[in-house]
Amino acid sequence: MIPGVASQLDALRADILREIPHATIHDAETIGQDTIALSEVQPYLFITQKIFQDNHPNLVTIPLVTPYTLPYGLIYSNTPSQPIRDLLAYIDDHREALIKKWVS
Repeated sequence: MIPGVASQLDALRADILREIPHATIHDAETIGQDTIALSEVQPYLFITQKIFQDNHPNLVTIPLVTPYTLPYGLIYSNTPSQPIRDLLAYIDDHREALIKKWVS
């Protein structure tokens, strides 16, 4: 939850610190096995996305119900191949329909 990366995460951070003023938040630049392993051996709570729920056999994932969402995006090369450019064009052309399909 590095400050300034996403307004939703900034709001979540503010809520946590407002409700638990003595909480210490450790930010992770990246999420890798070392970060996950650290949560196993330290008394840390790891707030993450559902995709990490089966990442480690000694960790339990409990859904966190909040009004916050995490923005997602597409990561691709600075010099994308033609199929990737075609996909991006399709997404751009059908943006509203795709959003409606996935949000509802």
